[in-house]
Amino acid sequence: MLADPRANAADLASSAPDASGLALLARPARTLAPETVPSVPAAPVAAAPVWDAPTAPDHVGGARSWKLLHSDLGLDDVHGLRPVVRRLRSAVRRAERLAAVGRSAGLLLYGPQGCGRTLLVRAVAGELGGSLVRLQVADLVTRASRTADPAETVELELAALFAAAVRTPSTVVLLDELDALTPGSEAGRTVWTAADAVVGRLAAELDGSSSTARRGRRVVLVGSTERPWLVPPALRGSDRLGPEVLVAEPDRHARRAILERRLAGPSVGLVNLRRLVRSTTGLSAADLVWVCTRARALASWDQLTGRGPGLVGMAELAAAVSEVRPTARLWRAERTRVEEHTDVPLSLLPARS
Repeated sequence: MLADPRANAADLASSAPDASGLALLARPARTLAPETVPSVPAAPVAAAPVWDAPTAPDHVGGARSWKLLHSDLGLDDVHGLRPVVRRLRSAVRRAERLAAVGRSAGLLLYGPQGCGRTLLVRAVAGELGGSLVRLQVADLVTRASRTADPAETVELELAALFAAAVRTPSTVVLLDELDALTPGSEAGRTVWTAADAVVGRLAAELDGSSSTARRGRRVVLVGSTERPWLVPPALRGSDRLGPEVLVAEPDRHARRAILERRLAGPSVGLVNLRRLVRSTTGLSAADLVWVCTRARALASWDQLTGRGPGLVGMAELAAAVSEVRPTARLWRAERTRVEEHTDVPLSLLPARS
């Protein structure tokens, strides 16, 4: 028995899309070829069966390896984010200058989910003609907190990461989920110990005082987060993870380009694109992709049940827009609440754009 896609609209609307629609505005990058660099074994694991199990992926007790990825995507291939691209070009030039004195450059990208932060990091790596390695900060903090010595585990893993990074002339290190460095009040002591160790090691790398610093090696640390107000102040500022760049939802020109691309094809009927662009204000790029996919599903269902020709029109698109969770609007609402109620000085919060 077929299920009406409208029946579970609430469930679909509550699932935030991950793929950024801005990727559709860039030319396809070649397949990323992983280059595996072995790292040193991590510290011994404390008694915890789930982490001791040899079949557990990325378990701390075994040797880890860092994958250096290569991308030929450059900043010229990213459209719809001109102000952001200009600031990223400045960051690339800054990385060149700091490499001469053996320091890593820093950059913080923040904003709502699904607006292209990861795509931009890939573009920066391609612009430098170097490699890209991704560190999931939340995963590292969690793993390290379950070992006998969280600080030692963090030091071993990050030392291996940066040792791998300086083996190539240029490397971009993506620090994903950077807000995990400020654990919640319910977090235990070991979690805070691990987070503090990560902050200290990253600060040393940005200052050029770490043992892995190399003159002439361009290493760019790019922090990525939805909640910049949770990034520790020790990592913020022009001499650390600066500049801080807001990657916001697409403007009307970018929304139009995304919608035109996603609504091309014989299965799309008459669509008032100008009206649709206005009605999608505040949606992220990934939200727009979800809307188009959802509208096609609704049109297909109508065709299967004999209620329509199966063409995507304004009715299906309007229904999809009404179901989507407006990622960017929700993010801005959360940011406003933080600015109104936080004890953190406003100088530590990114300025409105």
